Amino acid sequence: MNGEIDAAAEVPEVAAGFSAAWRLFAERFWLLMSVGGIGAAGCMLSVFIPYPLALLLRGTVPALALWTLTSLVSLSAGLWGTSWVQIAMIEAVLDPQRKPNWRECYRASWPKVAGFSWVCILFFLALTGGVFFFVLPGVFLGVALVFAPVAAVAEDSAGMAALTRSMELVSGRWAPVALRLFLAGLAAALPGLIPWIGWLLSGAAAPFAMVYAVSLYDSLRRLAPRPPPPAWQLNLPLGLAAAGLALACWMAALTALKIRDALPLLEAQYQTFMDHPLDPEKAQRALALLHGGASQESLTAVYQLLQPSTATAPGTPAPPPTP
Repeated sequence: MNGEIDAAAEVPEVAAGFSAAWRLFAERFWLLMSVGGIGAAGCMLSVFIPYPLALLLRGTVPALALWTLTSLVSLSAGLWGTSWVQIAMIEAVLDPQRKPNWRECYRASWPKVAGFSWVCILFFLALTGGVFFFVLPGVFLGVALVFAPVAAVAEDSAGMAALTRSMELVSGRWAPVALRLFLAGLAAALPGLIPWIGWLLSGAAAPFAMVYAVSLYDSLRRLAPRPPPPAWQLNLPLGLAAAGLALACWMAALTALKIRDALPLLEAQYQTFMDHPLDPEKAQRALALLHGGASQESLTAVYQLLQPSTATAPGTPAPPPTP
C-alpha cells in the first residue's frame, strides 16, 4: 500500500509537465495578454488619479497630511489592482477544460482580492523572515509555500489554511517541485536575453512561469492523497522565519535610532554648506580627485579640500562667513 501511494505521489515528469503547460499557455496566450494589459493600464490609472485630485485640494488641507494621505491611497490602489490582475490571470488558466473571457476572469476574481492579498502578505513575510534567518529557511519556504496564492484562488483558502495547503502539496516532493519551478522560471526568462527584441519577448513570455505553476498545482492536487505532514514540518520553518523577521525589525530599529542621532550633525553640516557657498575652483579640483574612483584616500582628500569652505570637522565651530 505504501508503495502504491509513493508511486501515485510522483511529480509529473519534466517533459510532460512542460508540454501541458506550454499547450495551455499557447491556447490562452491572447487571453493572458488581454487580462494583463487591461490590468496594467487600470493599475497605472488608479495610481495616478489621486494626485490630480490632491492638487484640487491644495491649500484647503495641510500639505504634509494631504500628500501623505494621497501617497497612501495611491499605493493601496496600486497594490489592490495588482492583486486583482494576478487573480484574474490565474482564473484565465485555472480550468484547462473551460476558457473564460477577460470579463469573466475579472468578475470571478474581484471577491477574492482581499483573501489573496492577505495570503501574499503572509507568504512575503515568511519568505523575508526565512531569508533573514541565514537564508536556508527562506529557500525552503519559497518552494513549500509557492502554491499558497494559487490555493487561495482555486480553493478559496484564506490565511494560514492556504499556506498549510501548499505545504501539504509539496510535502515529500520539495526537491522535484523546486527543480521544475526553477526550470520554468528559467524558460520564462531566457527570451529576455535575446538582443534587440528581448524586452518585447520577455513581456510575452513572463506569464509562462505562472501558467506552469498553476498547471503543476493542478497536477499535484489530483494525485492520490497522502498522510498530512507532521506539524513541525510547517511550524519549524515558520518559527525560524518569525525569528528572522524579529531580527530584521531589530536591525531596522537600530538603523532608525542611528539616523535619529545623526540628524543634528547632518542639519549642522547642511547649514554650514548653505552659509559657505562652494568655491567653483575647489569643486573642479574635487571632481578631478574623484575621477580615478571613489577610494578612501580620494574621499579624504576631497573632504580636506572642501572642508574650509563647505563644512567643518565634527565638534569644531564653523568659520565666520566671508564678507
